[in-house]
Amino acid sequence: MAVERDFYKIPDGVGIPVETLEKLFSLAESDAAAAVRKVVAEGRVGVAERYVLAPYIALQTLRTRRSRNTRREMFEWVETLQAQIRLRERLSSGEFERESDRASAEELLGQLEAGEIRIVLDDEAFVGMSLLGLEEVSLELLEGWNWLVVMLTGPKFVTSDHPVCLLGEPEPGNPGTNVGVRNALEIWLPVDPRHALVLSRDHALVSPLIDLSNGHARCVNLRLALESERWTFYHPASGGVKGFQIPAVPPRFLVETIAHRTNADGTIGELVRTGLERPHVPNERLLSGRRLKPFARSLLELQPEPQDESS
Repeated sequence: MAVERDFYKIPDGVGIPVETLEKLFSLAESDAAAAVRKVVAEGRVGVAERYVLAPYIALQTLRTRRSRNTRREMFEWVETLQAQIRLRERLSSGEFERESDRASAEELLGQLEAGEIRIVLDDEAFVGMSLLGLEEVSLELLEGWNWLVVMLTGPKFVTSDHPVCLLGEPEPGNPGTNVGVRNALEIWLPVDPRHALVLSRDHALVSPLIDLSNGHARCVNLRLALESERWTFYHPASGGVKGFQIPAVPPRFLVETIAHRTNADGTIGELVRTGLERPHVPNERLLSGRRLKPFARSLLELQPEPQDESS
C-alpha cells in the first residue's frame, strides 16, 4: 500500500536514465538487509554495519512522501512570498499605468498575502531534491552516537511510510519545534515487529536492550504513527494503533509571524519563524527513562505539560 508508482522516476529531458534512483535504492536496500539480519542476530551493531546502516537510515529519512511534501511546502512558501515582493515592487515603481491594470495587480497582491493564491510547483521538480542532504545526514549518523538494538518480547513495533522517527526536546530559549539529526536525542528505526535500531546520545546504555515497558513501547509506536504521511503498518495481532488519537492531517511546514517593522521606504517588513509541526506524544521518554520536555503547541510559546507518573 505504501507503493507510489513512478515516485522516484527522473523527469524526461534531464539526461539521466529514468530508473536511476530506483536502481540505487535497490543496491542500498540489499546491503542494509544483510546488515540488519546480522545485528538482529547478534544484538549489537558493529562498526562495519554502521557504515552500511548510516546511509540507509539517512535514505529512509529523506526518500519519503512526507519529506518531499515538506520540501515542496517550504519552496512554495518562499516562491509565493517572493511573488508578493516582486508584485509590490512593480506597483511601487508605477509600472501599471492604467487604473484597471493597477487594480488587478492590487487585487492579486491581496490574494497572495491572504493565502488565497499560492505558487504551486510541479511534483517532478522535487524528484531527488529531498535527497540532497543524504551525504551530510549519513556523516552525522556516524559521529557521536551509541548504536543499539532494542528487542521486544511482549508488544510489537508499528512502522509507517515515514519509518524513521527522531526524539528530541526544545533547546533552551528556543520554542521552535524542529528535531533534526543534529539536535535529536534518539533516532528510531523498527526493522521488524520485535526489533528496532536506535541511535542514542547516552553512551551508558548497552546493546541489546530487551523489553521496554508496555507504556514506553506505546509511546514509541505513537510517535511512529504520528510521523507518518498516509500509512501506518502493524501486525494484526499486535493491537497496532488501537486507541491512538491520530490527527487527520499529517505534520506540515509551519510559518508564524513574530514581529513587524517599518522600513525606511515606508513598507512594512514581516519577521517570521518557520519550522516543522511536531506531533505531541504525552509523557514521551528516552531509553534511559528520562521524560522529554514537551514542545510548544505553537511555534511562539511553550506550554507546561502535567506529568502523569502512573503511565
